[in-house]
Amino acid sequence: MTSAATDLTLLRDQLKAWALDRAFPLWWTVGADHAGGGFFEKIGQDGVAVEAPRRARVQPRQIYSFAVAGLLGWSGPWREALTHGLDFYLSRYQRPDGFMRTLVASDGTPLDDRVDLYDQAFGLFGLAMAAQVLPERTDLPQLAVALRDRLYATLKHPVAGFEESVPRTLPLLSNPHMHLFEASLAWVEAGGDARWRAMADEIAELALTKFIDPVSGGLREYYDGDWNPAPGVAGRIVEPGHQ
Repeated sequence: MTSAATDLTLLRDQLKAWALDRAFPLWWTVGADHAGGGFFEKIGQDGVAVEAPRRARVQPRQIYSFAVAGLLGWSGPWREALTHGLDFYLSRYQRPDGFMRTLVASDGTPLDDRVDLYDQAFGLFGLAMAAQVLPERTDLPQLAVALRDRLYATLKHPVAGFEESVPRTLPLLSNPHMHLFEASLAWVEAGGDARWRAMADEIAELALTKFIDPVSGGLREYYDGDWNPAPGVAGRIVEPGHQ
C-alpha cells in the first residue's frame, strides 16, 4: 500500500471513530429535542442546545446521519434516534399537497409554508437512507414517490430539471439538483422504481450540458430561466465545495 493510501486509510478511520464516539452521541443526547421532538438547529459553544426555528433541510440531514450511524455499526440507539427524527419531520413539515414546508417553530408550528426545491431534495435523500435501514417502514417509499411525482407535476422545468419554487423565482440553481441527484441514486440503491433512475440520468445530462463550463470545467451556480449562465458576476460564480 502506498504512503498516500495509508494516510487516507488512517484519516478514514479517524473520521469514523469521531462520528461513532463523539458526533452521534452528542447529536442524540444534546442535539435531539427529547421533549418536543425533532432536532435542534444548533449546539452552542457551551454544549447547550440553542432554541430557534427549525429549517426543513436540517431534520432530514439528521435522519440521514442516524441511518448511516446504523450502517456504520454505532452501538447507540440509532434506530430510536432515526424514528424520533422521522416522526417529527413527517408530522410537522409535510403540507397537505405532499410538499415539505420550509420552516417550523420548535414546537412544530408552521412558520413558512413556501416550497423550496433544496428542501424537497433533502427530504427525498433522508427518506431514502431511512428506507434502506428500516425496510419495515413501507410508508417511506410511498411518501417519497408522492413527493417526487409532485415535483414533476408542479416544478418541472420545460427544458430539464426543476424550477426553484412556485411561483417561479430566479435565478435557477445547480445546488438543489446536486442533492436531487444523490437522492435519486439513493432511491435506486434502495430498490425504488425506474423513475428514480430516469431522474438521475436527466440531472446528469443537465450537469454535462448546462452546469459545467466547457472551457474551464467548473460547475456554475446560477442560471437564468432557460439554463443559461445568469448575467453578470452571478453567472461566473463557481463554489469549490460543489465541484
